[in-house]
Amino acid sequence: GMSHFVLTYGTLKKSFHNHHLLLNASFVCRARTKEPVFQMIQLQSRSKKGVYCPGAVPGSSHIVGEVYSTDDEGLAILDKLEEQNIRYTRELIEIQTYSVDPAAKSTPTAAWMYMHTLPDEAKFPDTQVDFNEQTNSYDWRDVSA
Repeated sequence: GMSHFVLTYGTLKKSFHNHHLLLNASFVCRARTKEPVFQMIQLQSRSKKGVYCPGAVPGSSHIVGEVYSTDDEGLAILDKLEEQNIRYTRELIEIQTYSVDPAAKSTPTAAWMYMHTLPDEAKFPDTQVDFNEQTNSYDWRDVSA
């Protein structure tokens, strides 16, 4: 089967509660979107009550995240989690990579990213959304620590 790169920016990142769902996946590098055409919003998690998750929507900034390589089965599991084509829509986005693992066969120039597309969903205060004005980038941080 195919190998797929996915840019994760929320609950799939290391130390977050959905990270274990990255089945058959291996960490490639940290990265950000190449173009500053996004904004990060904070939403209510559907799987865990009282927990938030971020969504990427159109805007004028970069999104920072972690890139994983996965297979068809792994991608199908993520599509189910993200409610592909209902709550989120998976789009192929150009990326800029940081600190690539020397063992990685190739450096990805694009990765799948889940864009939040459900209209009228309630947004919550940005308690975990970190915006860096200098780099014009959003990064989602762990507040459980």
